[in-house]
Amino acid sequence: MLDQRSEGHSGVFGPGLIDSTRLALSSFDIWGDILTTNREAVQDALRSYIAALQEFSQVLEREPNHLRQYFERARRFADALRDRGV
Repeated sequence: MLDQRSEGHSGVFGPGLIDSTRLALSSFDIWGDILTTNREAVQDALRSYIAALQEFSQVLEREPNHLRQYFERARRFADALRDRGV
């Protein structure tokens, strides 16, 4: 968990860390209901995310020259979100 890592306590972090923790400031009463009501969908999404992280980890370990494709894919997705005004 992030609270156990030194970066958050050292002051050495960028705005991305702050942005990624925004939902932690939300009410558990609301998010607890959302998560339990949508438990199967959340579990499916988590499994997909974990699989993607494992794949990325393997590429980083075995084929670091292929990392560019991940960044390009992420850039295209980020561009598409911004184009839609999200």
